[in-house]
Amino acid sequence: MHLLALIHMLWRVMTWRKLTAMEECPLQADTPLPPHAFPQCALPDSKLSLLHAPSFLLVHNRLYLALLDQKQAEIVARNILTLNFLVVPLSVSDVADIQSSKGNETFEPPSLGNIFKFDEMASALERKHPRMKLVFQTGPNQTIQLDMAFLMGCHMIMSHGVGFEETFLAFKNFHSMSKFKSHESADISMTSCWRAFCCAKCLAWIEFNKVVCNSAHDDKCIHIDEYMHYASPINGQIHVVVPGKIILFKAPCGDLPPDRLWMDCDGERHFSPTFYADLLHDLGVSLVIGADEAEYDRSPFSDRGMDVESLGCRADDGNALTLQALDRFITLLDRADGLVAIHCAGRLPYACTLLSAYMLRRRFFSNPAEAVSWLAMACPGTCV
Repeated sequence: MHLLALIHMLWRVMTWRKLTAMEECPLQADTPLPPHAFPQCALPDSKLSLLHAPSFLLVHNRLYLALLDQKQAEIVARNILTLNFLVVPLSVSDVADIQSSKGNETFEPPSLGNIFKFDEMASALERKHPRMKLVFQTGPNQTIQLDMAFLMGCHMIMSHGVGFEETFLAFKNFHSMSKFKSHESADISMTSCWRAFCCAKCLAWIEFNKVVCNSAHDDKCIHIDEYMHYASPINGQIHVVVPGKIILFKAPCGDLPPDRLWMDCDGERHFSPTFYADLLHDLGVSLVIGADEAEYDRSPFSDRGMDVESLGCRADDGNALTLQALDRFITLLDRADGLVAIHCAGRLPYACTLLSAYMLRRRFFSNPAEAVSWLAMACPGTCV
């Protein structure tokens, strides 16, 4: 009996000492514990450099970027975060169409559709694990690292209300940011794409929770489900450039049999003028502008009340895009009453130049790099 009383007294004394020590030196939830606190998670000496290299970054609240493979990311997370973390096993290639053949010094921004897919996936994880830190791992591939960092930045802008400056500072230690440019003729970088994305959000061009158009007046925003449907190569390859004003589409094919609306040839789907005329009429297009010399029957468009104009730009003539053509293009857009559809065979750089000039003229963007970056995201392949 006296032994039980003694044990109980000792337990109370030990408990009181433990509580006193915690009060004198409280341990916060995010305070990293020394490696020896979890010996099963300690890194070997050969990998201790991972803890000091810019390979594990806190970018926003509960969002972390790990430029490591999944096993390394889990080991480092246990040492740095200790508890309540989730290493996201999904690679960027499962969310965005990143091809391993892309060069390590090339940045081609994901399309709006792929940005939406990542944002939707990250938001779902945040809702499912409201108290856990999310670690997005990329592996050693530099292209995947760059795309993952860019997608995380877009997610912060779209779903967390973070501005460009804060997004840029969150990735200031990301060693690859300043190295990567897109095509040598287009000054596209992560920062210019983030700026363009922020501008588009401020203009209310993008709002991912609006997936379909609910009314005839609800046309100033890109409705992502419709965008992804029509942007598909099997549905017309139509991209929204300026919501409610400009769309870009593939030039109609004038060589299809009269009874065919579309035909697959050499792994590519071609569409007839009638196919596009019906579709563009349903979308509310009033004017079709050809920024190339594609030859096709224009009567299906005129029969449906659409005007057709041609700028006569040619891919084999370096002097085709003149100031007169540019001025005429902007004048046609300003005078058009309704949606304007533009086609340019092969996604020639002419379309990029024409559309960027118009958006700068209307002050949608503050510099050419932002305008070109927006086109690269909204209309993949236009600016290369």
